[in-house]
Amino acid sequence: MTEEEKQAALEAEAKAKADAKAAEDAEFEASLEGLSDEEKAEKKAEKDAQYNDNKIDYEAELAKEREAREKAEKALAEDRYKHSEAQRKKDEEGDKDDEKPLTKKELAELLERERNENRKIIQSTQVESIASRLATSDSERNLLIEIHRNRSFPSHLSIQEQLEECYAIANRKKLVGERNEALRALKGKEGSNKDSSGTYQDNQLSNEPKIAPQDAEAFKAVGFIWNGKTRQYEKKLPNGDLLIRDSKTKQTRLIKKPS
Repeated sequence: MTEEEKQAALEAEAKAKADAKAAEDAEFEASLEGLSDEEKAEKKAEKDAQYNDNKIDYEAELAKEREAREKAEKALAEDRYKHSEAQRKKDEEGDKDDEKPLTKKELAELLERERNENRKIIQSTQVESIASRLATSDSERNLLIEIHRNRSFPSHLSIQEQLEECYAIANRKKLVGERNEALRALKGKEGSNKDSSGTYQDNQLSNEPKIAPQDAEAFKAVGFIWNGKTRQYEKKLPNGDLLIRDSKTKQTRLIKKPS
């Protein structure tokens, strides 16, 4: 896959998430119909709490990463200073014997650390470019770069793969939250796709429009099902109302249950 194709895939994924969020918001607003002001406030508070659980403060995470690195660098600098002071005192006392030679293992570790540092310096431009494509904000991009700087990766991983791992580390809370939400939506549909014999049927009938796989997955994740008769994506709400999702205009509308 070329870089252009990867970028297009990322943009499509972001668009699908935005569409799914719009559908979810419309469903939430529809679910408030008929509730008292107190019940509405309670529902909104629960929704805000769930949103905050999945929200990531990239600046705060970046500060943590930098603090960890700075502590490690400070400890290394102090160790080097103590070693330098010890050597200086030995020299002042006239003990100028050669230092103990490095073992093969120590030499290999030292060279490997230097190679990793040099490699990261050389790759910094490429790292920044890939991080910019993966991130949706400057703070998220800076966090990806900082995580990459603080980690060691297997030599067989490409820079793209390394940054993708950094993305997973930075967004682990959000990714797990989205996974859990998708599983809850899936469980909510269990049993609705069975016929009288108890076997599962395919809800997506013929003539379903061809849309990006990401969009189709986003529709399914929030409970929309293709209706081959009406030729539209639909989701029936618990109160009997119907959410309609237009795959062309990306608009969602609510149809109230007949009185």
